[in-house]
Amino acid sequence: MKAHILARPLVMVAATLALLAVLPVSGAALAQPAQTITVKMADALPTTHYTSVYAAKPWMDRVVQLSKTKVVFQYYPSEQLGKTNDMPTILRTGVADIVGLPSLPGEFPLRTFFNLPGLHYTTADGSRTYQQMLKGGPLREELTKKGIRPLFDWTIPAYEIFSSRKAIAKPEDVKGLKIRSAGGAQDLEVEILGGVSVQIPGPDLYIGVQRGTVDAAMMPYTSAQSYKLQEICKYATLGAGLGESTWSYSISEQSWQKLPADVREAMTKASEEMIPVITKYQDDQTIQVASSFEKQGLQIKRLSKDEQSRWAKALEPVTEQWIKQMEAKGLPGRQVVDAWKKVAGR
Repeated sequence: MKAHILARPLVMVAATLALLAVLPVSGAALAQPAQTITVKMADALPTTHYTSVYAAKPWMDRVVQLSKTKVVFQYYPSEQLGKTNDMPTILRTGVADIVGLPSLPGEFPLRTFFNLPGLHYTTADGSRTYQQMLKGGPLREELTKKGIRPLFDWTIPAYEIFSSRKAIAKPEDVKGLKIRSAGGAQDLEVEILGGVSVQIPGPDLYIGVQRGTVDAAMMPYTSAQSYKLQEICKYATLGAGLGESTWSYSISEQSWQKLPADVREAMTKASEEMIPVITKYQDDQTIQVASSFEKQGLQIKRLSKDEQSRWAKALEPVTEQWIKQMEAKGLPGRQVVDAWKKVAGR
């Protein structure tokens, strides 16, 4: 991160005229040289991804606006500085000041808590809880002990089951199905419900369902349309709450400390404003995609609150197993679950 003083006479004239247009004329104001702060921001997402369109870019624009154009962003999307797994290293080494971080179980095992079932059924609710848990405690400490400050964080839509063989309405319906899962907590979910977890790369999923290699897949609606699951599956759930994920734009503590107070304030305010925007988009998109799938013939079981509770009860052992796995690593799994219960009022 570098501060650049604009020294050329012509640039000074332009900058001064711009200031006179919006500020009262004062000797003190005219005496100050125009200054910009360059912030490097990177992620592994293409610029067409909704996270970039509805979160990263608007957030940067808002920070620039709030800082009165003091901040200049250099944005490196689409793995320009490295792949997803490289982002923590890119942040720690100062290659970028801010990076996009998914859950990354190897780096941030406690954040996989949000992969557990029955936590939330909208990303608006999940993100509010996540934000509260990041204010202090294990989830925040997992980042800060590595020199990372959470800045702009939210949850990704919950996973549902898309089935080609039979309708899924209750937990017992999963028994005997071969289900493509994302691993981790989802493998435990499938096992507890009596199904068989199968690992298939995303690009092979369509053919895998067609050939019967798998009978079903677990995926958010916002991702399912990319895999065209509505073309090869006949049934799906909505509201099963089979685990979420998280996304974070985080800044290195070293870079944060170098920022002036007004820029920190601008970033904090922009984050507070943008989180409701991205979560509303995700929740609206889930409903829109589900409605579109129904029009194409997919039969969707929309679960009532009582039915959701039944699913959550059946999958309670997954949470206990996760706690044991964390504590076996010397991590405060129980503390994370208790913190969630307190914030979520469970």
